[in-house]
Amino acid sequence: MAHAMLSTDRLPEEVNTLISTEAEGNPFFVEEILKTLLESGVLRRSDRQYTLSRAAEDIVIPDTVQDVIMARIDRLDEVTKKTLQFASVIGRHFSRRLLDHIPDLRGQSAAALEQLRALEFIHERSRFHEPAYTFTHALTCEVAYGSLLVHRRKELHHVIGTAIERHYADRLAEQYEVLAYHFSKEPAPAPRGPALGRVVDPSRTGSMSGIFPLAFRVFS
Repeated sequence: MAHAMLSTDRLPEEVNTLISTEAEGNPFFVEEILKTLLESGVLRRSDRQYTLSRAAEDIVIPDTVQDVIMARIDRLDEVTKKTLQFASVIGRHFSRRLLDHIPDLRGQSAAALEQLRALEFIHERSRFHEPAYTFTHALTCEVAYGSLLVHRRKELHHVIGTAIERHYADRLAEQYEVLAYHFSKEPAPAPRGPALGRVVDPSRTGSMSGIFPLAFRVFS
């Protein structure tokens, strides 16, 4: 399996043993271990041959595939890492337009997305209307999302929901489900009484905050 992924006939025997021991036949785990070894410089390629840059006993592989993914994310530069994390808040499928409305990323997402695509964290999905991308694996999206602090995730959900309102105002009905998800995750006000679900007000069509916010509010 590893040989096919790297398009080579031979790998150091230590690598074969390491992968067999750690991945236990899980193709995704094999893939992430190989990427980790390559990106960290432990496994190096010269022509069609691969060699190890350190002794096998000095190589440490995290115990779970989630930990391997997180280790890969942690090796990214700051902007690229934030781009991946913020994209995970949008969801497995996301557009560059929405990313560019997050203040921390303005003017920086294009290069970061290209780097993430080269590293196979994401792949490009469509360019018909706007640059759009998909996380290569759903688990990568989940790990990136889980690496953000809860209060930061809530802030980002609010920013993303507001951006969707603004940019899809002419076809907002198509975004109701997505908006409901983001607004249900945004920061909530402090409790002041019995919780009541917010209801749809069909007379207000200019904003999701009037049409279809599903986040719960608390009224006195």
